[in-house]
Amino acid sequence: MPNSETFTVRPIGDLVNRYLKHSLCSVDPFARNTIGATWTNDLNTATTAAYHLEAVEFLELLHTKGVLADLVLVDPPYSPRQVKECYDSIGRQVTQDDALLGKIRKVRKAAIDRILQPGGIVITCGWNTVGMGKSLGYVILEILLVCHGSDHNDTIIVVEQKGNLNKQRSTTTVATNSKPVNPRDQVIGYFLTAPVSEAELMLDMLTAAVAVRKAMPAAPVPVATAWQKRRGLPQPAAAVATPAASAAGSAANAAPAVSELRHKRGRPPTLKKPSLPSPDEAPIAAATDAPA
Repeated sequence: MPNSETFTVRPIGDLVNRYLKHSLCSVDPFARNTIGATWTNDLNTATTAAYHLEAVEFLELLHTKGVLADLVLVDPPYSPRQVKECYDSIGRQVTQDDALLGKIRKVRKAAIDRILQPGGIVITCGWNTVGMGKSLGYVILEILLVCHGSDHNDTIIVVEQKGNLNKQRSTTTVATNSKPVNPRDQVIGYFLTAPVSEAELMLDMLTAAVAVRKAMPAAPVPVATAWQKRRGLPQPAAAVATPAASAAGSAANAAPAVSELRHKRGRPPTLKKPSLPSPDEAPIAAATDAPA
């Protein structure tokens, strides 16, 4: 990552601030010089954070104080190399346990879950979308993918909500550059997974069906059928010239030409079968022939 102050990257900062402005109690255990959260911590004493403890120790301290947050920002070191750089900056020796990020992540997630109220939000930055996970009852709401240019890894920001077990839908949108501080930092992908009810899902399906129907070509002009012409009946609105009917009409028009061709070749012309009354005309004929 070209910038250790993750939240100063414009697209990431915009997303974080969108949640911060609605938060009443927020926690940032890796704050560095970011002052937006209610409770801030960073291991480096040279930063402006209020506390300078290990992240898990800081979260346990808040749990002891009875803090119940509605938003937690998680921006830890993404790799063992970043862990070493962080510890070197404060003159601390890196141990083998410090490089076991999987084990550390599991303990940290449990500590975050203890201080987060139901329905609370966790925003996790990193190189993957693991986040808090479904096993703890979290649902992904948003995923932001930011490219920093050159050979830098993309930063992935995952927004999750605690205790939201509604069914989800997933929408993928490729966004444009939102004028970040560094011109190399640009949004290349935005994934929105919003909780949705059955009624909202049905409404979305109907809306999509209407949009598809509007995009289809106009329906063909209705035509009167033969039996309507014979009986002088008005044409119903449902009588529409379908592709099958058009094909049948073309075959009927081509029948005389085929008969003439057979006659020219010395073959007997095809005889047209006598037309029988339709089922709806038969009762009328029977009633007409009946004696008075």
